[in-house]
Amino acid sequence: MKKQKLFSLVLAVILALSVVACANQGDAPAPSSSDAPNTADNSPVATSPPAGSESSPPTAQAPVGGEHVGYWDDPVDHYARPAYRIAHYSFGSGTMIDRYYEALQKCQEKMNITVDFVTANGDDEKFINNLELMSDRDGLLVDTNPNLSVRAFEVLTEMGKPWIAFSMPFQNLDPDPLKICWPTVALDGFAVGTQSTKWLIDNYKDYWGEIDTKKLGLITITVSTLPLFSTRSDGARDLFQQTFPDSLYIEGDIAGQQFTAEAAYNMISAYVSANPGTEYWMINVVMAMVAPGVARAIETLGVEDRVLITCCESPTAVEEWDSGYDGSWVSAVGIAEEIYAVPATAGLVALIDGRATPDTLWADSKRAPYGDDYALFPMELEVITRDTYKAYFENIDTTYFS
Repeated sequence: MKKQKLFSLVLAVILALSVVACANQGDAPAPSSSDAPNTADNSPVATSPPAGSESSPPTAQAPVGGEHVGYWDDPVDHYARPAYRIAHYSFGSGTMIDRYYEALQKCQEKMNITVDFVTANGDDEKFINNLELMSDRDGLLVDTNPNLSVRAFEVLTEMGKPWIAFSMPFQNLDPDPLKICWPTVALDGFAVGTQSTKWLIDNYKDYWGEIDTKKLGLITITVSTLPLFSTRSDGARDLFQQTFPDSLYIEGDIAGQQFTAEAAYNMISAYVSANPGTEYWMINVVMAMVAPGVARAIETLGVEDRVLITCCESPTAVEEWDSGYDGSWVSAVGIAEEIYAVPATAGLVALIDGRATPDTLWADSKRAPYGDDYALFPMELEVITRDTYKAYFENIDTTYFS
């Protein structure tokens, strides 16, 4: 099998090990530019005056207070106002982040917005300094480094412009590590970990037939120090142990290591080799960037016919399948970047319009364990396979942009 090029994304955002308590609630903030931003096309950017100024654009028709507001299908005429200028403001850069921006650009026409991309390229000081300069934007989608969340929240609150946490929640670790501190578009870790493992449980007989499940094991590759990822392995573990209480469960934790495919390769090699009594393995990897190392380890061990691999993210799975890979990496949770971009732009426009406030945005989707103050947008997720992934992405595009 052709060895795949390792996923190039450098998610510096996951290097931090803690985020302290949420800053005080305030009015919605937003940002401004540091690096020269990329615009969606070569046409002039339509810029709106800052909200609150005498020349601010008129707010849209619906009042604040309704629970179902900030959605793609809101009954609002987005062309009854000037175009809003929004920044996708990212701590890092890489393939996945580029895809996020491409998806955000696809939302521009319907939402009557222009979206710029600005990145700090993994530089802590630059991220905060550039954030402080972004007062000319109407709103901001913030993809932060958890280690900078407290300071970034302070800056955003001082600016007083609309913003949404994009792909990386603003969470604290004490006393409640799961509570989100601002409206957020990111994966629900418990949901994605449970869903990916359920697919393996529902389909393993199609690969192995009837087996002695006492000889079955599940390995998760996780990051225990980051709730964004640790909840994924928690969901996988809970469902697996409930379904197969006599089977082996191993949690492979790469916290404190470099998050690389090589680290995952070494971990899987050690676990499988040390447990010869476990004949069949399910492996659930919480982050896409390390998953290719798991696949390579299983190839090297020569046990592909007794292993089923899934991942809570799909970018590297798609790269493998596109190249013709047909090994034990059989599924992944489909992550079309549009399922981030669509709610993020719709929600941010509702905040800028004044149709929602941070605590009323997507209020009908607030749920445990993320707290009652702000909503984590409920993404609709689907497990994809080698046979279904192309249709999945085509359907997402048709659903929102046809």
